[in-house]
Amino acid sequence: MNSRSRPQQSAQVAKHTESLFERLPSWIVHVVLWIAVFVLFVLVNPKEKGLWFALTNEGIKIFLYTILVYVNLLYLIPQLLKKQKFILYALASVLLIIGITQVMFIVFYFKFIGMPEEQMLLKQDQIYLYILHFLLLSISTIFSISTEWYRQQRERIELENRNMSTELQFLKSQINPHFLFNTLNNLYALTLKKSDSAPEVVLKLSEMMRYMLYESNETKVPLASEISFIQNYLDLENIRQGGSSEITMHIKGNPNGHEIAPLLFIPFIENAVKHGLNKTRDGQVQIVMQISDEEVNFKIQNPMVDEDKETLDKHSGGIGLINVKRRLSLLYPKHHTIRLRQRDQVYYVELNIQLNE
Repeated sequence: MNSRSRPQQSAQVAKHTESLFERLPSWIVHVVLWIAVFVLFVLVNPKEKGLWFALTNEGIKIFLYTILVYVNLLYLIPQLLKKQKFILYALASVLLIIGITQVMFIVFYFKFIGMPEEQMLLKQDQIYLYILHFLLLSISTIFSISTEWYRQQRERIELENRNMSTELQFLKSQINPHFLFNTLNNLYALTLKKSDSAPEVVLKLSEMMRYMLYESNETKVPLASEISFIQNYLDLENIRQGGSSEITMHIKGNPNGHEIAPLLFIPFIENAVKHGLNKTRDGQVQIVMQISDEEVNFKIQNPMVDEDKETLDKHSGGIGLINVKRRLSLLYPKHHTIRLRQRDQVYYVELNIQLNE
C-alpha cells in the first residue's frame, strides 16, 4: 500500500466513524457507554465471593451512578446552572451527592449482612464514596458544558460557512455579468466597424464563457486555466484596440500544479484597461505574475489621467474591485495582501496570495 494513502485512509475512517456516531440516537450511545463501564468494573472487581456477587455489586453501583449523572444532566444543569442560579446548583449538587452516597451505603450495608469485614470496609470507605460521587458529578457537568460549547461552535461555523458560500455566489454572480457586459460591448463595436476580427472575438468569447459558466463554479481552479482566461481577455482587448494597444503580461514561474479561486485578477485588469487604454492616447498596461511553490504575486500598472488622480477612491471602488476585495477577505482571510497606490500619474496594484491556504 502506498504510504501516502495511509493517512488519507485513516482520516476517511475517522470521519466516517464520527459521522456514524452523530447519526446514532444519543440514548443508544449512552447505553453502550454504561454497559462498557459495567463490564470494565466487573472485570477488575475481585471475584473471591463468586461472579454473581461481583455482578450485583457493580450493577447497583452503575444504577446509582446513572441516577446521579442524569439528575445532574437533565435537571440541575438546565434548570439551575444554565439559568445562572449558581448557589442553588451548588446546594442541589451537594444534596444529590449526599443522598446517592447514603443510599449506596444503606443498600450495601444490608447486602453485606453476615459479612462483618465487608461492612467494616464499607464504613471506612464512606468518605471515598463522597469524593468519588463528587468527581463523577463534576465530570458529567464538564462533559455537558463542553459538548454544549462544541455544538454551538459547530452550528456557528456551519452557519458562517453557509453565509459565506451564499455571499460568494452572490459576488460571483455580480462579477460575471459585469465582465460579460464589457466584453459584449467590445464585440458590438467590432461588428459596427465590420471588422474581420469579429469571428475570432466570438471564438475567444465562447472559450471565456465556457470557463466562467463551468470551471469557475468550482471553489478553486487550476492557476494555468485562470492565466489562459486572462490571456483570452487581453487578446480581445488587443483586437478591439485594432492591434495598437500596449498590454504586456509576463508570467514568471510555473503555474502547473497550483490552484486558486477563480476570477480574482480580471477586475484589476478590467480597471487598468479602462483607465490605462480607454482614457489615454499612449496608454500602457503592464502585468507581471510571479509564481512560487507557496504564493502568487500579481502586479499591474497603468497610467492615470488628471481626473483619475483627483478621484483616486473611485478608481479603486468600482463594483468589480469591491467584489473581488470582499471575495479575497472571505476566501483567503489573513493569507493575502493587497496594495493600491498612485505615483507620477501611474496607478499600481499588487496582490499577493498564499497558494497553500
